[in-house]
Amino acid sequence: MRETVGYQDDKHIWGEDWDWFLRIALKHRVGHVAVPAILFRARAVATKSEDDTHRIRVWTTRRAYWRNVWRGRHRRLSPAFVLRRALQIDGIFAGYFLMSGAAHAAAGEQRDALRSLIRALWISPLHVGWAALRQPASLGWVPSTLLRLLVARSPGVGR
Repeated sequence: MRETVGYQDDKHIWGEDWDWFLRIALKHRVGHVAVPAILFRARAVATKSEDDTHRIRVWTTRRAYWRNVWRGRHRRLSPAFVLRRALQIDGIFAGYFLMSGAAHAAAGEQRDALRSLIRALWISPLHVGWAALRQPASLGWVPSTLLRLLVARSPGVGR
């Protein structure tokens, strides 16, 4: 297969493996094998470094996705399918930042929690709104975080 799609593109900052898998899927039949074949290591949520990494991954992942949609334009994929997958990708990243915000809030890191909330909203307000409707308890950290930040900025508080 490598002969037909080439090697992984090392110009990508992240996601070169995903881009490669998408290129394979454009040229070959792929399927699901119900046997674990890849070892994946997940890093801790809500570290500044991991948050910054995910912020960059949003753009590199979107770019890889849309580049491969363009490469596969001859397949005439339904626009609904393409948009559903794009929304799904955004939902994954928005979900990460909502989890990160909750972890930051639990650690008393209100500014980092707010930054994560803003990033989640920026990536997909639709998914944040959906989370608020479907699982309001998962966003219970938001009002208290905002209140703490407002109180901390108020003049004369604590004097």
